[in-house]
Amino acid sequence: MSSLSSRSLHVFALWLAVASPFACQKGAIVKGRVVNRQTGQPVAGASVSVQFQKLDERYNWVDGGRFDRVAGAGGEFEIQHENMQARFTILARASGFYPNYECPALRQMQTTSLSKVYRVEIGLMPVVAPQPLPAGEGEIQYHMSGRRMGWNFAARRMTAESESDFVGEPDESGRQIAVLVARGNGGFYRARGLFGEYALFNMPVAPTADYVPRVDLRETAQGERAVFFIRTADGVHYAKIDIAGDVRSREYIGLRFFWVYQPNGTTALEIPLPEVK
Repeated sequence: MSSLSSRSLHVFALWLAVASPFACQKGAIVKGRVVNRQTGQPVAGASVSVQFQKLDERYNWVDGGRFDRVAGAGGEFEIQHENMQARFTILARASGFYPNYECPALRQMQTTSLSKVYRVEIGLMPVVAPQPLPAGEGEIQYHMSGRRMGWNFAARRMTAESESDFVGEPDESGRQIAVLVARGNGGFYRARGLFGEYALFNMPVAPTADYVPRVDLRETAQGERAVFFIRTADGVHYAKIDIAGDVRSREYIGLRFFWVYQPNGTTALEIPLPEVK
């Protein structure tokens, strides 16, 4: 677990952008509420950080200041920025919950004489019972000779194609892994709409249907993390991966990923959240 916990904090992207066309306003107010994603009940005392951006003289987005608040008894918070130019990011944390892993949607926006008021709702997934599941960083390879080295979750290592749960295929240029292919009775379920550092931790249960035998990594939306649930080759066990990046050498191209595996055959994949320094 140490490999996943320490490296993930440096590899994953933390902030999510929310953009708006109203870049000429003199200021803005962000009014929001933090709720339990499963029940809709307010999360009192949540720590909320809003990072603002503004346009410089060359119309580039630059740091506009960070503001921290503690949500009230009803999960509510309010932050005002005197020169906010229509872009901000939000991270919320609370004891017993995972941080938000997706961009909170603008629920409502109203105009005043001097400001824009943005209303948002942040849903946090509660931590139930993290398990000491096998987890870590993995890699698959496609050698120039056509030999493929895939990943075997039970063995917790890279193996020959015939023993793997999934392998990778290169793109048309042969310069990177573009397609993941499941073996045996395995399959992939793409977890769409996930962003930020905590995407892998915020999905505690694997779906049991709608798995496909192959996925194209190039179909991942801009800014979205390539996170997949995987049914293993035996058709019984489940895992999830978060793509970390390409690997290249003279002999092969490859793909690194973070993985979590459920060895007892259930769909529960919740794992402890790494501490943020």
